[in-house]
Amino acid sequence: MSAPVALLTALILLVGPLSPAAAQAPSRVRLTTPPGGSVQVHGEYPPVTSSCVDPYQPLLHARYRGTIEVARADDGSLRLVSELSFEDYVKGIAEVPRDWPMAALKAQVVAARTYALNRYNFAEPSGDWDLCATTECQVYVGMRVEAGPWGDRWVRAVEETAGEVLLYRGEPAITYYSSTSPGHTFDVEDVFGGEALPYLRGADEEDDGASPLSRWRVEVPFDDLARFLAADGRWSGARISEAAPADGGIRIAGPRGAVVVSKDDLRDALNNTASCLAPDRYPTTEPDGYRLPQTVPSIWYRARQEGSSLVLQGRGWGHGIGMVQWGAHGKAKRGLPYEDILAAYYGGLRPQPVDLPGRIRILVAEGLRRVTVAPSAEVGLDPPVGAAPPWVITGGRRLRVRHGRPPAPLLEATGFTAPPEAVAGAPLRARVELSDDARARLEYLRQGEPVATTPWTPLEDGPARIRLPVPALPPGDYEVRGVFDDGVDTVASDALPLAVVASVSPAPTPPPATEAAPAPPSREDDDSGAIGIGLAAAALLLGVLALLTLRRRKGLHRA
Repeated sequence: MSAPVALLTALILLVGPLSPAAAQAPSRVRLTTPPGGSVQVHGEYPPVTSSCVDPYQPLLHARYRGTIEVARADDGSLRLVSELSFEDYVKGIAEVPRDWPMAALKAQVVAARTYALNRYNFAEPSGDWDLCATTECQVYVGMRVEAGPWGDRWVRAVEETAGEVLLYRGEPAITYYSSTSPGHTFDVEDVFGGEALPYLRGADEEDDGASPLSRWRVEVPFDDLARFLAADGRWSGARISEAAPADGGIRIAGPRGAVVVSKDDLRDALNNTASCLAPDRYPTTEPDGYRLPQTVPSIWYRARQEGSSLVLQGRGWGHGIGMVQWGAHGKAKRGLPYEDILAAYYGGLRPQPVDLPGRIRILVAEGLRRVTVAPSAEVGLDPPVGAAPPWVITGGRRLRVRHGRPPAPLLEATGFTAPPEAVAGAPLRARVELSDDARARLEYLRQGEPVATTPWTPLEDGPARIRLPVPALPPGDYEVRGVFDDGVDTVASDALPLAVVASVSPAPTPPPATEAAPAPPSREDDDSGAIGIGLAAAALLLGVLALLTLRRRKGLHRA
């Protein structure tokens, strides 16, 4: 026996022969939904090790249409790619609230579509996908947008601008955009470097004042500041007694020395550590109840000392290039159409129709250790597996697909309350606490079975009030529950007992008034009519008495 054969024999005896399944294990699985179908995806990352008080454990929980591809990477982790039509991709972009004015939504749609097409055409591919799904490209969340609250408005904006993009020299422009300005935007080369583009010039911004980030204020007590800067490696951790602008940065001083921290470094340090070490207090909350998206939202701030605190007062959020999203909101409020809004931010460029690619591949997530997929209907699975859905897909030494439990919903609706009695046709007022924006409806049940439901209504997260008319139900005992949907999960509250009483019949509509048939008085007029009749009778009686008295007097006079 030769040495190689002997070695192979020894390995087989040691680990055993490869099974046919292992030898043929696929490196990826593709699930394709039928028209109108979708796949719910729940992806888990490896556990996070962190020194944070409340470490953030990333989690993927979304719903997608089109094709979902789960692939095993070289390190055994899983990568998730969504492949779908270009316009369906645009329907899943979550960059602005969907209840904004329609002109602002259309401007955002065209800017997002143009940006995606530019990246699709010119970006250097870093893998077998075209764009990513995070803020490094633009935020794509799947069906949560179109199927969630106000989603029909975003879908309308996409469909009414179908195929429209901004072109520069016949090619899709680089349509950068960001949330809120510091009062003006910037030339692209001054921020990102590279070529100066005539359609990305800085300009004054006067329409984004409605943004909660138009002006913001952050106060950091010195005790917190010392802890945060020490955790970021920029301070010894000793007591801080002074903080003031100096040398283009902020001079931090204490009994044991001083350092000058640049504005960029201070922002990075606070954003890296404050929410990690004190998540209950950072980011801070504005007086109107709005919580900042970051501890220090932008670099456009001024610093000063107030007592034993460092106070930062600033403006804006984002890079300040191209379209200001809250500025588009303000221009739409002023009545500008979306074409003029886009022209105002992109050097006069106006939307033009183009032919879009048939499909686009979006890198949704990578580094996952487990993915659970639950299709809404029968899906095409390539390669086919013997297990029934839902499927749990894991990586490691090889890709495995097995039957599993459907993912638990992340949407929470707690504290649902409703009155014990309602009138058919009249509004029912209910309350609920929502963990996320969602649309809601009320379902009416009898003996546990739904017998009527209301239309959907959109609600914001937090304490929410529902006010929907009771359907035309016969009087009797029912139960009512709330049903809530955020575009991914659908959850229902516990059902509460409800007595439905007969609706109040409206007063019959009186016939039109004519000379021959005067309109009858309303109920409000009944009392006044009775008073009128009584006064008329009294007047008549007094008149008769007066006449008799007069006749008697005349008779006496004659006598």
